[in-house]
Amino acid sequence: MKMKNIYNPIISDLNDLQSSGLIINTFNSQIYFTFTTMAANNLAAHEVDGFQQSFSFGYICRRCLITYENRLIPLTDVYFVRRVAMQHQCVLQSLENNPQIKSICGIVGPSPLNDLRNFNSSSSLPGDVMHDLFEGVCPLIIMAMLKEASSSRLNTFSAIQTRTENFIYGALDTSNKSPPIQIKHLNNDCITRIASQKFCLFRLFIMLSDIVDHLQLFKIYLISRELLDMVLALPQRKNWIPFMETLAINFHCGNGLFDDVFASKTTKEEMESQLLDLIKRHCPEKRCPLASSSIHWDREVARLRMPSVFNHLHYRVIDVSCFHKMVQRWSTSEKWIEKEKDVENAME
Repeated sequence: MKMKNIYNPIISDLNDLQSSGLIINTFNSQIYFTFTTMAANNLAAHEVDGFQQSFSFGYICRRCLITYENRLIPLTDVYFVRRVAMQHQCVLQSLENNPQIKSICGIVGPSPLNDLRNFNSSSSLPGDVMHDLFEGVCPLIIMAMLKEASSSRLNTFSAIQTRTENFIYGALDTSNKSPPIQIKHLNNDCITRIASQKFCLFRLFIMLSDIVDHLQLFKIYLISRELLDMVLALPQRKNWIPFMETLAINFHCGNGLFDDVFASKTTKEEMESQLLDLIKRHCPEKRCPLASSSIHWDREVARLRMPSVFNHLHYRVIDVSCFHKMVQRWSTSEKWIEKEKDVENAME
């Protein structure tokens, strides 16, 4: 209800623009507008759209009915049902009639934008390109290719660091120049960059042009480059969709990774034991790791799937707003920050 009250003035203005438009006296004309999409990161989009705010359990997508458990099934072996407006309304009606049910198909309630003309919960909030691609797929592919180059003895971690240090960026890419990839980044499987720098590094993989032809993952890189170019293109064409689907299937199934996973003889129990041994090296028993806002669902998954790992860890839900208050409390020059209404103080 609070969020709906915040959006009501905006909805009123947008509806007025769609129904009455703008009259420009200078040109003696009237311009009408129509609402199409809203850009948001995934977490904010799920909140505004009335979906569960977790991506590690249950129905994780606001555009189709894929579940977290089925996310690794190759696209050649499964078809994910798209969400449609009629199905969404039926779920909302079921939630209203059965208040004891908290979520159905990942939907937790109506969107505060339901009164906005032309708004569709199933299609008005597209994918989050920055988090899904720039900070998601792109750095994973980069890291996988660099690791393959090292394991194939085509390049060492030290040589990779030297190349990224000495690479000369052009005038158009200087503003998004990526810091060098250091040996510690390769050892930790983590490229710490902002989104634009990760995307720039992904596009300029030409810095390793003499070895990429020898990498098995290079074909996956080329597919992802082509997909990314089509996703970012303006304007986009509907007749690209079948080809994009083909590219997505080739990307998902053509890299051989799933074949290796499904061919593995490692059982869930063995994997759980290996994971627990790794955690014990770095995390003493019953110590509290600072986790993300989806910690509740992460905890449930661990409890159900990996009980020994769950029993080793100690979870405490830490609200992000409390953490912000802690930072303000001990970094400000003021003696104390007044408590806001309905907000916990870190000291409490």
